[in-house]
This record gives sequence, structure tokens and C-alpha cells, in this order.
Amino acid sequence: MTSPVMGIRTFALVLLLGTVGSTVRGATLTSAESRCQLVLGPQTDLLGARQATCLARCDRKAHAGKVPATNCLSPSAGATAACIATAEEGARRRIGEACAADCPECYAGADCATFASGAIGATGVVVQGLAADIFCDGAGTGSPANVRCRGAAAQALAKVATATGRCIVACTTRERRGTLVAGTCIADPIVEPRTAGCFKAVARRTAPLLDRGCSDPATCLGPTLPQLVARVQRQIVTDYRSFILCGSPSGSFL
Repeated sequence: MTSPVMGIRTFALVLLLGTVGSTVRGATLTSAESRCQLVLGPQTDLLGARQATCLARCDRKAHAGKVPATNCLSPSAGATAACIATAEEGARRRIGEACAADCPECYAGADCATFASGAIGATGVVVQGLAADIFCDGAGTGSPANVRCRGAAAQALAKVATATGRCIVACTTRERRGTLVAGTCIADPIVEPRTAGCFKAVARRTAPLLDRGCSDPATCLGPTLPQLVARVQRQIVTDYRSFILCGSPSGSFL
């Protein structure tokens, strides 16, 4: 369940780093620090999507009797663990490259390697939390239609996460260029017209994936399906607000 105060990933980052990214809203960002943030956020979103794909693939193989169902659960094993590790390494490398020039002070005291490791670990916590809901009847179990639904749900939520992150990044880019008031893109709730419309479009595009793939969801999954898209979008917004977009652009950046 998402905390009423902060998202699961944000809470997990607190546990891993002992702070919400040492978030200092008054901190001033350089252009390079801003770029670091606008890469780290989408990369962790993409990582979550790739991890979900790894788990869904494992579920299909477990249903076919090709791998043990335990490979799909936390802690994952076998090819699933390798798939997740590859996704994590890719995210770590791309974040490192983007943040090498300058790291925000609000990222664990300008320690981007530590902060990225915390964010990557926390992303895994979120994915496992969502997987517990999607695979509520157990990995590799049920009818073929149940398996298709679990895969469709994982694919849909992966798309929601990455697309929602892109909505926020596009808004933040405009904000940091001075065309929007500071804080607009992480307001609660988000009412900036283009960004709010972007969120709605993401949800609208996702609905057919769930409709086509989940004609026969497992009994335990059916009631929660309509809530999952909104839940993921709230999680992404909370993450960007709480620890990804800390600090503010410097005058030279603007």
C-alpha cells in the first residue's frame, strides 16, 4: 500500500540512505546537476518497468513448468535474478554517466553513486510491492487467462510508470527554462493543464491493455485492477516531489 505521507519508493530510500535524498529545497542547482536529476528520475522509472518485465517473463515460464515459481518471488533466482541485475547495472551506468559532471548537493551530500544505489534498491522494493498485488494468486498458477492478465498488468503499469515520469520531466524542463512557476510540476495535486492532460492521456492509453489482457483476472486481482494505474501515477509523482527534484535552478541556468 502507498503511504499517505510518501510513496513506497521514497520510504524505502529513507531506510536505505537514512534521509530523503538529503532534500534541501533551497539548494541551488547548476545546469549539470539539473541534467543529472532529469536522467536519474526516468532511469529509475525505466528500471522498474524492466524489472516488471523480468517478473512477468518468469511467471510465464513458471506456468509452463520451465522454471520454479520461487524464481519469480523476492528474492528472485536464476534467470530472473540475472535479468533484474542486468537492468540495475544499466540504470547505474546511465545515471553515473549523466551525473559525472556534477551531482546535486541534495543527493546524499553530492554522492551520486550512493544516492543512485539507494534509488535503485528502493525501486526494487516498489516493484516487489506491486508484484505482490499482481501475482496475488501466486506466480505460475491459475489458468492461461490468469497468466495473460498478470503479464498485461505488469506491461501496463510499466508503461504508466515510464510515461508518467516523462510527463513530469517535460513539465520540469519548461519550469527550469522559466516558462512555468517554480514548484508547478510537483504540486499536490498537479493542476498545470499540459501535465494534468499528459497524466490523463497515459491512463487513457493504458486502459485498452488491461481490457484486452484481463478478460479473466484471478479473483484476488480483479477488484484491484482499476486502482493500480492511479496508484502507480501517485507513486511516481511522490517520488519526483520527495527526492528526485530537490533543489532549484541557479540564475545562470535560467
